[in-house]
Formats: sequence, C-alpha cells, structure tokens
Amino acid sequence: MAGREDRNTGIEILDCTLRDGGYYCNWDFKDDMVIRYLDAVAQAGVRTVEIGFRSKSYAKDGFAGKYKFCTDGLLKRLFDNRMVRVAVMIDGKDFVQPAGKIDEGNLAKLFRKKEESPVDLVRVTTTKATLGSVLQIGKWIKDRGYEVSVNLMQASLLSEKDLSEIARDLEHSGVHYMVLADSFGGLTPEETRRRVLAIKERFTRRAGFHAHDNLGLALSNSLAAIEAGAGMVDCALLGMGRGAGNLRTEQLLLYLRLKCERGDVDPAALFEVVSTDFNQLHERYRWGTSLPYMLSGMYNTHPTYTQRLLQHGRYAPMEVVEVLEDIRAKGESNSFSEQKLSDALQKRSASIRDKVPVTRLKGYRSGLPSLKSKVLVLGSGASVRERAPDIQEYIRKHQPVVIECNVQKEIEASAEHYSLFTNYRRLKEHLSNLTTRRRRVVLGMDEVGRETGSILDELEVYHYPKQVRRGEFVSGPNDCIIPSDVVAMFAFAFALQSRAADIYLCGFDGYLPHLDPGRVQVMVEREKMEMEREMVEFLHIFSHYYKGTRLISLTPTVYPTILQGSLYAELIG
Repeated sequence: MAGREDRNTGIEILDCTLRDGGYYCNWDFKDDMVIRYLDAVAQAGVRTVEIGFRSKSYAKDGFAGKYKFCTDGLLKRLFDNRMVRVAVMIDGKDFVQPAGKIDEGNLAKLFRKKEESPVDLVRVTTTKATLGSVLQIGKWIKDRGYEVSVNLMQASLLSEKDLSEIARDLEHSGVHYMVLADSFGGLTPEETRRRVLAIKERFTRRAGFHAHDNLGLALSNSLAAIEAGAGMVDCALLGMGRGAGNLRTEQLLLYLRLKCERGDVDPAALFEVVSTDFNQLHERYRWGTSLPYMLSGMYNTHPTYTQRLLQHGRYAPMEVVEVLEDIRAKGESNSFSEQKLSDALQKRSASIRDKVPVTRLKGYRSGLPSLKSKVLVLGSGASVRERAPDIQEYIRKHQPVVIECNVQKEIEASAEHYSLFTNYRRLKEHLSNLTTRRRRVVLGMDEVGRETGSILDELEVYHYPKQVRRGEFVSGPNDCIIPSDVVAMFAFAFALQSRAADIYLCGFDGYLPHLDPGRVQVMVEREKMEMEREMVEFLHIFSHYYKGTRLISLTPTVYPTILQGSLYAELIG
C-alpha cells in the first residue's frame, strides 16, 4: 500500500468534466457555471482541464453547444490569467478520409500554430482499426507545436498483446501521451493493471487512464493503473460523463490529500460547485452506475444504448435489460447503431411470457382502416381532462375520426374512434378501459401476451408496425418510422393515412407547467424537459417532411410549430 501511495504523489490529474459530461447536455453549459467550475478546479490543484471537443462545423447531429467546438476565441476568454493547461479532444475517425488519408483541410481550419492558440494539449481518440490514420493526425498536430495524446478507446476489447503492439507504434510516432480508455466500464483492477503494464513495457513516455464507473470501480481501476505506471488519470466533477460517468474528481483529490498526503491538492475547493451546480445537473440527467450500466459494462456494450434507454424513464428496468441483451446477442454491440437499437426496441416484450403475434389475434383486421379526412388526435395533456365536455361536443358536432394516445377515458367513444399503443406496459394498464369503452385498437408492437390477446379478441385490432430511428419520420401505408418511442408520434403517423390537409389536436399542452415552473420537482422536471425537447424536435421533422399538412391545436399548446386554434370557435353555429 505504501508503494502505491508514494506513486500517487506525482500523478497528473486531468479534469474532463465539460468534455465527457457534454454527452448529457449537448455541450451546452451556462457561462457563469463554467466560470465557477474553472475557478474551483484551479483552486483545487487540478493543472490540466479538457474543456471540450474541437469539431468540424457540420450539423448532422443537430444542435450542440459551444463546448463541442471550443474555438480559440472562447478559450482565450475563459483561460486568460488562469494557471491551468488547456486540453481539447478531437474524434479521430472524423478526420479519416477514404483509403485512410487524413483530412488536412479541416484540421487546418481547427488548429492554427500553437503560438496563436491557448490550447496546450490535443487528445485524439482512436480504436485499433483507425490507429494508422490517427498516428498521421497526431504527427500533423504535433508539427503545429501542440502536445498530443492518443486516447485508445474500448480497452476491455483489447488483449495485452494488442496493447503491446499499439504501444510500440505510439512510441515510434513520438506522441506525448498514450491514454487507455475503459469506454464500456467493464474492466476490473487486475485487468487494468495488466493492460497498463503491457503499455509501459513499450511506451516510455507518459501513459494515462480514463475510467468509466459502470461497475463502481472507477477509483479502484484508476489506482491500479497508477500502481502499474500510469502517470495521468482522467476525472470529472461528480463523475459527470457519458453513460455511467467517470472517476469523480473530488473523490480522487480526497484520496490523494488524505491517503497520500499531497499538499498541492485541495478537494475542499470543489465542494461548493459540486454541491450546487453539478448536483443540479446530476438531478436532471442522473448519470451514475445502475443495473443497466453494470450490464452494459459486463457486455462491452456501447454506453449510448443504455443512456438512450434510461433518458426519459420510459422503459421498465426489465425492458432495458431485455433490449441490451438482444443487442448483445446480435454481436457488434461495441459500436452504436440507430438501426440495432430500433430493432431491439421493436422486439422488446418484457414481462410477456406466453407470446402471440398481433396478426394471429381473433380480432385482427388485415390492413389499415380507411380514414375520413377530418381527424382529431387526442394527446395526454391535462386540457383533455379539463375540457372533456367541450371536446365531446366538438366530436358530436363535427364527427371526426378520433385517434387517441392510449385511452383518454374522459372522452366517450365516437363512431370512428381508434386507441393507439406502442408500449406493452401501457396496453396492459388500459385493458379494462379498452374492453368497456372502446371498439378499435391500433398496435405498434408485433407481439402481446396470450392472456392480453384473448381480451383484445373482443375488439377490432389493427397492426401498424413501427420502427424507431432517431431523426426520421415516415408514415407509410403498411408501417411507419418514428424518431422516438412515443405514442403521440405514432398517432401522427397513423393520422397522416387520412390524407387530411389539416389534423386537429387536443391535449398537446406541453410537458412542463410553463406558467409556474417553480412548482416542478427536480426529478419530474428532468424527464419532462427531455420529453418536451423530444417533441419539439419531432414537430420540426414533421413540418419538414409533411409541409402540406397543418397541425392545428384546439386547446392551448406551447409548441410554436403547431397552429393555435380554438375549440370554442369550432362549436359556434
């Protein structure tokens, strides 16, 4: 133990809070919080801060904040008179062109010569597959005068022989750092120790270690890396980082101060910003280890799968487990794929023990019904309950096709009334309402439990298979693609089959109580903010692909892309 503590006295600490934590908030941190963060880590004795990514200027992934791009202008404002080294990260594969050539044009746009930039250290991510090109990128950046770190991802997939060979190549390349990243959080301390030893046999400059906390072993693994000869470790305030998060900076500094007697670090300087700013971020985004993250660590599953599944509190724990196991069974779970996630979500049937295909139910109707051109979609907003008698009067007067998200039980069934479900759990919850109040149901899932199916036999059942693909929305005659697993989006896809020029809405109020945000509890706010952001993005996609269809809300709505009408104007005459 004493030897390990002695080694810890010279360890370089790199705080990567804003870079890795940006995966939760799209790198859109508030300026005043960033200033408090920088003041705190500098006072705490952290001497290197990885402030964010430096990325090419393209918008394929939608909005991202300033810490995804980290311009020199921003960094000069932030780090003027601050005695810390500035690091930025680039994703190596983004600068690799066909045939392994490197994208010197975009690199030149991002990196002027070192004397013109506040950046000290550029960290370049790589996998074993992209290493050859990344070494060329590293040399190009080094020739501009910067220190260069190559961050080797997916450490749990690499053998000691792999690492020894890679370390040899990095030694010859002249890069300053080789950092081993436990991307899936699946390593144990002994596995970490052996991997770092394999690196240090061939790489004579400084090795580093980047831990993820899926198994709750981030600190133990980092100490094992140090014992094996790593000279730098990454950490983040409250562990804020992709998926389950990273080694916590305050935890590491407490260890160094109290166990290793390092007088140059002061964890107390972090306590206020951790307990205020970052505690609020944690309440909102809820990173940290959990059963799904433990499984993803053990399965070597890309963290984005688990992060997406947990993001909105939409899925039961066993549903998340089932999706992760399905993705693992298909192989190649170490890289994220929208298609693989979509396929696994479509197949999920947690808690279904005796399954039956929807198309084999007695009540199943082949194809979709022919819908009239007057359509009313009922969302789940409070306005449906509050204005139920008036909505009922509108339905009697105008006789629209009513398409409801799940079952809005305050509304009586009309002549043409369809209840839509994409979530098996919700379907089971509403079975009694369906059998006593409704005649027609539209299902997005492929299978149901046999007992549930026997109850649905009393109804007309339509199967409208859906796939979930982020950023896509397609309403087809036989199936649909929606960007998130949200029944309202499924309802819009179904409603478009009416070919109506106008689709009327009630109950699309917005998820947050906009008139009194102070009443929102933090845990509820986090999920509802995510759901509202999700719906805003969907409505933009809808308006882009279906320009000829107007969405008109008859009850109050917060969504700017929905036209605001009035239920009461429609009742006149």
